[in-house]
Amino acid sequence: MTLADIKASVRGLLTDDQYDADLITEAANWFVYELFNNTRTRLMESSDTISAAINATTADFPSDMMTWIGIYSTSPSVAEITESHLPYKQFMARHANFATATAARLGDWTDYGNAMRFSAPLSVAHTFQIDYLREPVPMEDDGDDCEVPDRYGELVSKGTLARIMEINEDYAEAAQERANMEPLVTTFIRNEARGGGKTGPIIMNSRRRRGNSGGIPRLGE
Repeated sequence: MTLADIKASVRGLLTDDQYDADLITEAANWFVYELFNNTRTRLMESSDTISAAINATTADFPSDMMTWIGIYSTSPSVAEITESHLPYKQFMARHANFATATAARLGDWTDYGNAMRFSAPLSVAHTFQIDYLREPVPMEDDGDDCEVPDRYGELVSKGTLARIMEINEDYAEAAQERANMEPLVTTFIRNEARGGGKTGPIIMNSRRRRGNSGGIPRLGE
């Protein structure tokens, strides 16, 4: 399913084959982000390698990471390091001197910004394997593929329509559209989620009405 397919489908729902292409693109990307932010889905699972040099106190996570699933040391030894992760506040209470502590192999660590922070400068170089949920790639051109599989095309089209309604402040109609597509969301979560499941909707509102000059026509009008 390409961006062009989504535009054609949404325009069909709106019965307006000239509806603003840029607005449809924006709404489609917002909905895809919403879907993947709300659902820990296998479709967004990815892996990468993180390298940390000698004396490093931090190591950057992948730039497209939303949240990590598991992190493992592969060098200088193989180990699962999730259990040595501490919440930030607890880590800093215990290791406020992390930058000046005596160099050591990996011990406690936490996340800070988009990076790992170590309890002391590393005495040897380390390599980590990270499994994580990544961000979806935004669609820009008509030929760009949507990261939601074709089998959920109806969900993407109706979700994009709901987003357009919210951008244009047609909140009652948007709420009805979201209620109508709830079974589609349930099916997506049942088939694709791993763990966490749905965490709730993220609504991004705009104070500007956009698209056609008359607003969004009600379906069937």
